[in-house]
Amino acid sequence: MRIGWLAFTFALLAGCGQPEVYLCGRDSGQVTAQEKACTAPADPHENDNVEGAPASSVTLLSRLTVNALQPTPTWLNWAFSDQTDALILRASEGQTGYFISGNGFLYAVDLSTGKALWSHAGGDPITQVLVANDRILTISAFDHRIRSHDRASGALVSVHEQPDTATDLLVAGDLLVFIDNYQDLVALDTRTLVERWRITPPSYELYTLQLYQNTLLLTDRHYVVHAYEVANGAQRWQQQLGDSGELTVGAGVFYQDRLGSQILTLDVKTGSTLATYHYDENANITLEPYGPMVFNYRETGGKLEAIDPLTGNVRWTSTALGHPGINALQINGTRLLAIDFDNSLLRIVDNQTGELTGTLHIPRMTFSVSRSEQNTLLYGWGTVLMLAR
Repeated sequence: MRIGWLAFTFALLAGCGQPEVYLCGRDSGQVTAQEKACTAPADPHENDNVEGAPASSVTLLSRLTVNALQPTPTWLNWAFSDQTDALILRASEGQTGYFISGNGFLYAVDLSTGKALWSHAGGDPITQVLVANDRILTISAFDHRIRSHDRASGALVSVHEQPDTATDLLVAGDLLVFIDNYQDLVALDTRTLVERWRITPPSYELYTLQLYQNTLLLTDRHYVVHAYEVANGAQRWQQQLGDSGELTVGAGVFYQDRLGSQILTLDVKTGSTLATYHYDENANITLEPYGPMVFNYRETGGKLEAIDPLTGNVRWTSTALGHPGINALQINGTRLLAIDFDNSLLRIVDNQTGELTGTLHIPRMTFSVSRSEQNTLLYGWGTVLMLAR
């Protein structure tokens, strides 16, 4: 059996008075802490067979909490034989993670211990998992069925036969809302999966449906933003906000007008513009909506500027991040998590000053990011790194 992710190296920035810690993988797959650097192994996924994978046994190999960094990272990794039978995080709530594995297997895992709470074998690969009060909702890859599971036991409660593709699924209170067949906006009861309401927007741009303060927002193909009531689908407002824009929600509602080189902050009740931040058309801009913060990365000199999009004021400028550049930025409480382009380096920055407080090396591992109310989670094949907010 191959073991997922054999080496993991954790190093604090040298010369800054911080402890330097390395978490190193063994042939057994266990990860341990040591003071000297690890020897990087071969890529454990080089020859993976992705056909006909069984379910993972949820065999926890390591659970480590490293108190040297703030926020304190917690690392978990589980055994697997190939990528398709590895546990992959799809949702989390509190200390429970909901994972998929193999051909249609669903697991609830206690993240405080790494042990399975329950499992369910569905038969078809699962593409998405959502948490909805006392239900866990899953969507099948092949038959497009939406299934509702009891959150405490994983038992199947109800099934919604979905003849066409469902996209942009999200939970809004006791409703599951999604786009049906790329045209209708539909809401189902999360307990029974009975349809509550259905409307047809003028058009729809894929993957733009979002939720903010009981308001559903989406962008149509003409870059008009539409807002609807969650309870009944009634339209609140619509606004034409410029071509080639991107709608984002977090600590507010934002529209990045790329052709106009501006970021608009919108009033969710009316659609009116509360603030406008203009930037140079050649700037390397990233909007982090949970701050909210705009980051302008200048490759010359490796400078990162943090800007308040509501006022346009520069909060700080830092050269701590340097090269080779940044792939993703995530605000995590009072810290900023910066992931480099090759997904092998995570740096932790004080979000008030721009000071680098720690560096995390992740060789040969690509992480995706998940957010819950309690944690920011980086996850990959059979691995989760949790940072409390």
